[in-house]
Amino acid sequence: EIMKKIDALQLPGNALDMLIDELGGIDAVAEMTGRTSRMVRNYKDEFVLQKRTENGVSANEQNLYEREEFQAGRKLVAIISDAASSGISLHAENNDRVKNKRRRVHFTLELPWSADKTIQQMGRSHRSNQLVPPQYKLLVSPLGGERRFVAAVTKRLESLGALTQGDRRANAVTKGWDCFNVDTKEGAATVLDVYHFSNWSTKECLGQEDENDQKPLVNPPALGANERMALAKLCMENQSLIGAVEGIWRGNDGNVEALANEFNVLHAARLWLSLVGIDLEEYEKMSETAADKKTDIVSKFLNRILGLEIYRQQMLFDYFARYLQKTVESAIRDGTHARGVSTCGGRRVTFRDFKPLRLVTPTPTVKQLELLSVAVDQGFAYDDALAKLQEVTGDANISGDPVLAQNREFISTAQVGRFGSRDGFRLQRYDKKPILIIEVGTASLRGLSVQTDEFQVYHPDKLREPLTWQWKKVEYNYPTAVSPSQARVPWTRAFERRNLRAENYILTGPILYCWPFVLKCQYKEDIVMKKSIQLIRAIEKQEDGKETGQVAIGILLDTRKAPEIAKFVEQSNMTNEGIVRAMEIETNLIEDQKKQKRRRGYRTA
Repeated sequence: EIMKKIDALQLPGNALDMLIDELGGIDAVAEMTGRTSRMVRNYKDEFVLQKRTENGVSANEQNLYEREEFQAGRKLVAIISDAASSGISLHAENNDRVKNKRRRVHFTLELPWSADKTIQQMGRSHRSNQLVPPQYKLLVSPLGGERRFVAAVTKRLESLGALTQGDRRANAVTKGWDCFNVDTKEGAATVLDVYHFSNWSTKECLGQEDENDQKPLVNPPALGANERMALAKLCMENQSLIGAVEGIWRGNDGNVEALANEFNVLHAARLWLSLVGIDLEEYEKMSETAADKKTDIVSKFLNRILGLEIYRQQMLFDYFARYLQKTVESAIRDGTHARGVSTCGGRRVTFRDFKPLRLVTPTPTVKQLELLSVAVDQGFAYDDALAKLQEVTGDANISGDPVLAQNREFISTAQVGRFGSRDGFRLQRYDKKPILIIEVGTASLRGLSVQTDEFQVYHPDKLREPLTWQWKKVEYNYPTAVSPSQARVPWTRAFERRNLRAENYILTGPILYCWPFVLKCQYKEDIVMKKSIQLIRAIEKQEDGKETGQVAIGILLDTRKAPEIAKFVEQSNMTNEGIVRAMEIETNLIEDQKKQKRRRGYRTA
């Protein structure tokens, strides 16, 4: 009787077997694993156990056989495990031997702890002599614990790129994964802010502190009804234990419901964090210098919240993610966010001067400073714009006039409309110049995309806008929405009139020595991004994307002020004594900025 009940249970099957079955079965999926047998659906629509060698291939050659089936295009889906994570090539190879030349889309269901192993797994579909690079899609739940794991691996990947190629973003694997790396300077500042406002809010509620004039960058969300009431009852029953000041604190009238309605996640955070061994008072008493030197602020916070219940863990991580995003946005606006080395983008990149301008400036090295002029074709063709729209909408037949079908599947946390419903082409109010707008989700770190009224804007005659536009700005300047077919003619006309030789000026050579002087001149000339110096890499390439081999790395100068900055550097004292003095000035400037940032509450609040 027990066996009958067990047989009657509707239990899910093996995850790998179910995945293969949903994707078309063993005739459509190439399995490259270490298994010797698997569950297969037969002609009676029943699952039976089957040896992998029933196809007539020996067990030692199964994975090689399945690889050939995938590369030949007879099977369009490949599933690999650790057993096939090395020594097998699955890329779209650019020769006649490989028939399957489709672009690979590489899904990662389980991310390894080791950065080396991650690079090795990703390298199965991303190798030399490939026709087209793959797309990487990492499947991660919005749970804070899993995000913590991905953040650790992403940081290791960036460190590996910095060690091997001199650039922490050199690994193609980590492109688009910046949102996962939260263990940064801005991340530490976010955690300290959350600690501070949580501690202050709790003391303010208990009557131990006056109202705080400074407010957090992100308004704290309210707690659930049950959580609020439980916390309020706990405070009422333990007034002396929690340090409530009689006659002053918020629950002095004994109204539990009124007290519960005032509680938010910051009030609960102090209690929740104390349960996992984080004392907020310890961080409040810490000096700014000690906080700067403490390197485990973010990792300790993320590790400890794993000990909380799922609901509380997610509430804290969700608020941390929102706060971190605002902190990064403020740092970018103020010019204090370290973006690393960016690449000069465009359809075609050309070094205008075969012999660049050499600055007559003595340096402590044998190398000389050179001012390189780079011409960039910044146009965005109609076919590229249409492909971008198809990529985000998931509709391959979007070039006609029918209403755009928004196929992006996102989790929505607010009833504010369908995310991406306004993506598409629009015409300017007066001269009918077209643009393409793509809605940007501002909560990518949490794995959620909610309608935000912020859009990435693409133009036919220049690169995309560096900053997002608000919907009000888009609607006022470009009020007319048009279909892709209606946008083709004006887009192509504007594309053909583009500037083919937009100039970028790059200062190359021993740039470390002239760094303080460039910064000083930027303040003197009052350029837009005067607080930071942007490093850039220019790779000369033709319009078809082929690189010529010419590469330059240096400081990107403001286009309008490049001659003035070069002249100022030439006239500067580049001797050892002058460099030391300039470095001291720069160091003092950075320290002053740190002190200002460490003060609780940003000026933007």
